[in-house]
Amino acid sequence: MNLQKNGMNGQERKEWEALCRQYNVDSLYEAIQGCREELEFLIHCAERLEPHTEEEEETPFNTYRPQRFSAPESAV
Repeated sequence: MNLQKNGMNGQERKEWEALCRQYNVDSLYEAIQGCREELEFLIHCAERLEPHTEEEEETPFNTYRPQRFSAPESAV
């Protein structure tokens, strides 16, 4: 895949490659999923430090639901 052709500049490509190495994956989608799971875990940890009030509504960002990392079969 030609990343320059798809609108990705040199700096973006370096960041993409660093993310893929960090999460030991081959695709940007898998790296983003790893970041998302890590962020959800950090949010969960932060929530335990700050008790909720009854007035707070649940959102995807303040409700922790552990998920198994899985990638679609077509991801490369």
